[in-house]
Amino acid sequence: MASPAARIRRWLAAALLIAVAACEPTDVPTAPPSGTTSSTTTPSATSVPPSGGDDTAALAAAIVSNPVTVIDRPMRIDNILKITTSNRTVTFTGSGALVRNSVVNPANPSDTRGFPGVWVQGASNVTLNNLTLAGPGGVCDVPRTDGTTGPPYAQIFDKNFYAQHAISIDGTTNLVINGGYVHDMRGDGVYLSGQAKGTRVNDLHTRCTGRSSISNVDSTDTVVTGGFYERSGLWAFNVEPDAQTTRHVDGYLIDRPKVGITNWELLWVGGNCRVTGVVLNKPDLTLRNGANTTRGCGTPTGVPSFVFNP
Repeated sequence: MASPAARIRRWLAAALLIAVAACEPTDVPTAPPSGTTSSTTTPSATSVPPSGGDDTAALAAAIVSNPVTVIDRPMRIDNILKITTSNRTVTFTGSGALVRNSVVNPANPSDTRGFPGVWVQGASNVTLNNLTLAGPGGVCDVPRTDGTTGPPYAQIFDKNFYAQHAISIDGTTNLVINGGYVHDMRGDGVYLSGQAKGTRVNDLHTRCTGRSSISNVDSTDTVVTGGFYERSGLWAFNVEPDAQTTRHVDGYLIDRPKVGITNWELLWVGGNCRVTGVVLNKPDLTLRNGANTTRGCGTPTGVPSFVFNP
């Protein structure tokens, strides 16, 4: 017969085993059987090295071939970086940037108007993370030539460079811009057209753009959230469906942007006046140092075509 001390030791050992078993997870994952793979995969990212020359074609080819493209060093885009392939992500990291040095399109030297930096056309589910684009300049700190007085924060709009936008969003569905900095382009920072649907622009910084920070001429369900928009040649935000077409803007929320100095109004809504659901909500105007006016179809005497929540 075991001694009392031995019985106590056996009881303690049994209690310890029970306690350990109670602490073990009941749902322990196991490795998949040999020969099987996980049902979800993450696309590998492809980094494109700079060539020392024009990188436009190499970047365009990489985006066509790879679901995820990483730009981690400065890349020259002497031509238009056009994206027409759906389900693509382009991410800028480190010193990654697109650099445009000229206002002349080598593919069509007589056309200085139609020369955006990035042109996303007809694609769906394209995401641009930390989009960074440096234009050729000639916009900021240029003395005014239109006869008006005031500080040279941005050159007044020049129609010869009408469409040299940083990014042109044309007929896309569910395009997303997450952060970034685009500057010194002679058109708009962002230009929406072609009935772009479901565009989201989050925390983008535009600076020194020849026309507007963001121009919206033909889109539905567009949301701009946060960001900083400054030193544009005309307006910060422009909603202007063309008066001679069937373009319209429906459902456009500009939510809590920070707005710096611009030559003209904070927001202008015009064109053919086919606009519905345009809302400018609670902009941060602490750095504007100028008139916080808005102007649009029906104002100041009629029904305004937008809602402004100061």
